[in-house]
Amino acid sequence: MLVIVCGLPGTGKTVTANQIADDIGATILRTDSIRKKLFKTGSLEDVLKSSNPFQFDLESIFDRQKVIPEKFQRLIWKQKELVYDKLFEKISKSLLKRLNIVLDATVYKKEFRKKIYDVVEKVNNKVFLVECICPESVLKKRFERRSGKPDKFSYVDKMEVFQKLKERFEDPFEDGKPILIYDSGMQKIEFHNFSKGDQNELEKLKESLEKLRSKFG
Repeated sequence: MLVIVCGLPGTGKTVTANQIADDIGATILRTDSIRKKLFKTGSLEDVLKSSNPFQFDLESIFDRQKVIPEKFQRLIWKQKELVYDKLFEKISKSLLKRLNIVLDATVYKKEFRKKIYDVVEKVNNKVFLVECICPESVLKKRFERRSGKPDKFSYVDKMEVFQKLKERFEDPFEDGKPILIYDSGMQKIEFHNFSKGDQNELEKLKESLEKLRSKFG
């Protein structure tokens, strides 16, 4: 099965994805790590001087800027397409082998999630959503604690990214897929859209989230 752990930055996706992956014996896929393998780290100055700006990780670089020129916005979307193409390939190959996969990604656009659902459907497998949420007051404290600590994959200003993505985020609850909503700040768990046939998988996912709640509650 595929478990998509989604949500805005700072809401606990990585911790949640790690816990679920450990409990169900899954491989974790992260769009950030795929993007870092495909494109170079660099600065805005590097991009502006380069005759080939597409070689750089433009999304991370321009997330630091207040305005993204249209030229670079188009390149960012092309890079996203490459990242997601690689992601779809990895998901498909793993699910064909009947392996469990946990995807740790924001996937804030419904169109991205729809493409993932299509990949899962083609290989006759199941997909579940875990959306991580958190009160903004708690998020601000988390970002303050993290200041000065380098992120393994993401190196942009998290608060700026959060505010931008919050405006664009399309709620996965509307997708009609089995979904668990985990509030990592208030330590609350909700689940929706599960059928009788999903009960075994639901119990496994609930157990993972209950472990997190007991750790941080």
